[in-house]
Amino acid sequence: MSNTKINKIDIGEGFGAYLEKGGLKELLSFAPLKKPKANDWYEVDGLEVDLDAPRLDSRTLSLSFILKDCKQAEAFENFLIQARTFRLAFAPCFEWDLRFVALAGYDKWENGTLRLKIKFAEDKPITGETSPVGDSPDTPSERGNFSVALRQGGELTEGVLSKNYGVRLLKGYVESIKKHLEIKQGLASNNGKLRVENGKLIPNSQFSIINSKKSYDFELKCYLKAESLEDLKAKYYALMSHLIQPQARVLKLKYIDEPIKCYYQSCRVQHVYHGEKPSMQFELKLKSIFNSQFSILN
Repeated sequence: MSNTKINKIDIGEGFGAYLEKGGLKELLSFAPLKKPKANDWYEVDGLEVDLDAPRLDSRTLSLSFILKDCKQAEAFENFLIQARTFRLAFAPCFEWDLRFVALAGYDKWENGTLRLKIKFAEDKPITGETSPVGDSPDTPSERGNFSVALRQGGELTEGVLSKNYGVRLLKGYVESIKKHLEIKQGLASNNGKLRVENGKLIPNSQFSIINSKKSYDFELKCYLKAESLEDLKAKYYALMSHLIQPQARVLKLKYIDEPIKCYYQSCRVQHVYHGEKPSMQFELKLKSIFNSQFSILN
């Protein structure tokens, strides 16, 4: 018996197939956000972004399966092609709705073992939206999406991340933010009149030079430890659900003296341990949209 089922069929029993180590990282990496509409006014800090209704984008996944007997490869591939779209379940609690895209390649060993590399698409990503009507606020829906009724609110601190989601920030976020601090450079007219000389805009007393801060991308490396896979799933999806709610999040970090107004862009899982005390390490990519005057604290 394997930890992986496709359309409720245990692929270990049916095809002698197993999801290769590392596949769970690919599956758990959260879908990216569709790029929101934005204006980048040079006279103000950051971006003006429409975050009234953020939506996740579809994504493509590359998964590898190990087959003990290469003679089973054709049957397994035909099974995926005929199913076309299916539900992949891992262990007792994780599920994804995927679509077969293509066979990307294979590796064959002398002992007859085969590695199949397959591309899938997730057309409707897990969102972590509030459970359907009829479910209790903290009851998982069919696909494992979780309500965040008790975790609403745009402000996130390291304390909130730890207490509500079991997440600890790893070193490196200060450097990630510091390396992206840049200034916009532009001119603002005081009276609406422009002076052009030899085809160039010439500043004079009628103009003021404005230096506003650019919006920037930054990364947060996170570590989540849980009591069980079910607990890990609940905490991880609850955090991701919080991040993709409408409007910006306000991030308050220990070594940054002013809050950072930002929004979620993507999440890449780097490590998953699904033993007795499961844990995971992942990297959140966020985008700042406005900053007050702030500095890196010593």
